Amino acid sequence: MIWIVSGPSSAGKSHFLDSPYAAEVTGLSRKTRVWFPKQIGPGAPPPGEDAFVHYNILRPFQRAGRPRDVVVGPQLFEGDKQWRAILALPGEKKAVIVVADRETLVNRVKSRADVEANEPHAYSPQKWLRIYEAIDLGAVYREWRAELARHGITYVKVDGGGRS
Repeated sequence: MIWIVSGPSSAGKSHFLDSPYAAEVTGLSRKTRVWFPKQIGPGAPPPGEDAFVHYNILRPFQRAGRPRDVVVGPQLFEGDKQWRAILALPGEKKAVIVVADRETLVNRVKSRADVEANEPHAYSPQKWLRIYEAIDLGAVYREWRAELARHGITYVKVDGGGRS
């Protein structure tokens, strides 16, 4: 089983994965390996092995020169080759969508300076604040749910707003 733990930057994806709640929601052991999009490829994760995939639904905006120019619609995630690699993984997929409101996200972004696992650089609050200023967060969440539905991936929503 592959569980895609998804949400925007600073929603609480890593916090969820580190909590006992992740095992409760997904049925996977807390020892299940977490994969990041750039690690996904042939043989990774190994076929038949349970896995979590940590996916930031703002990747299309992160990669854009001008986040305001990104169109939120059915094609939003098609351009992300790592999303396509996740979809190509063999086996059943389900998703967790970690949901938080804009104010919570912006406050968390302003307070972050860490280096996330598998990232070469420290977190850039300025970049993410620019993205949050440019996007309709509700529309991105709606399109993400539609993207999952297009691929037959069922999901559960988890409240990411209660943690600081």
